[in-house]
This record gives sequence, C-alpha cells and structure tokens, in this order.
Amino acid sequence: SASVVKTASIAGGGDAAPGKTLVYAITVSLSGTGTAGNLVITDPLPAELTYVPNSLTVDAVSRTDAADADNAQFSANTVSVNFGNTAAPITHVIRFSATVN
Repeated sequence: SASVVKTASIAGGGDAAPGKTLVYAITVSLSGTGTAGNLVITDPLPAELTYVPNSLTVDAVSRTDAADADNAQFSANTVSVNFGNTAAPITHVIRFSATVN
C-alpha cells in the first residue's frame, strides 16, 4: 500500500504571519511488496505562499528547481518529484520551503 503524509512547520516558531517561512515535509511510504509504476508526487502551492528558490530536497539531497537530469522540479507554482517505477518497501521524504505573502 502507499501513503503520503504532508507536514508543515514554521521556521523560528510562532504563527504563519506574512514574511514567515514554512518548511514542508512530504513523506511517501510504500509498504508490502510489488512496484508502484510511474510514481509522481505533485504539490501545488496556494497563492498565499511564495516558494523559496532552491529549497527542494529529496531524501536529504538537494535538487534543482529546473526540469533537468534530477527527479524533481518547481514549475507553474507546483513542486513535483518523479520517482519512476518504485519497488516497495521504501520511504522517501520531499522537503521544501515557502514564504507567507
């Protein structure tokens, strides 16, 4: 089975006031056996947030924002990560930051 859990924390604590940075973590877990074909995770940002350039990591490894050789990108106000065919069991963690407008 698959599960996707998104959490957010506020850098420096406090509330999500304008100018504050939110740090998101999306945990993607596959359990059991088998393969998830063409596993792609997308997360569009709401208009109230501005993505922090170059804040995207996958499994604690930095990714570029561009559509290039790595498996992640930020485009059209959406974070997307393409894991391709992914064998279970496995857990991936996507992290990125956004500032409250």
